[in-house]
Amino acid sequence: MKLKYKVLIILLVVAAVLSAASLFYGKTKKYVNLQSSPPPDQKVRILNVEGNGLPDGLPADLPTEKDANVERNFTAFAKSDTAKQGTQVFTSKKTIAENLEIYKKYFSENGWKITAQVSQEKYSFLAASKDNQQATLDFNALSNGGCQVRISVTTTQL
Repeated sequence: MKLKYKVLIILLVVAAVLSAASLFYGKTKKYVNLQSSPPPDQKVRILNVEGNGLPDGLPADLPTEKDANVERNFTAFAKSDTAKQGTQVFTSKKTIAENLEIYKKYFSENGWKITAQVSQEKYSFLAASKDNQQATLDFNALSNGGCQVRISVTTTQL
């Protein structure tokens, strides 16, 4: 398996674990933690972003929902600095279908190729790629009619 695919898999696993941990340990609105270098046994370096701004690694023009409750907001850097992953997790007032349409339109109109899509009543998934970037989006239904959105974009070979 090529190195960039291994790094991509590691970053996606880390993002999933961190997203699950944030849900398990409760919702915290602000994260501030700048590590200049990871401990020797750590495979990634995490830069948590305070507030609702987009973390490094997500496209600057990515659509965002005004006044969304941002639950997680960070950039993960591979120890070798050959890859980074920007991730934002937020609660949306829009439905899964509405969010899926917004992001499908964004990626299609901005030169990304939609590489996978799963649409179900309570969960949807979207994947897209462009050059050396891979985007994954998860949409999970909430009981209030909205949904939780997790957006991650991994960039390899920095």
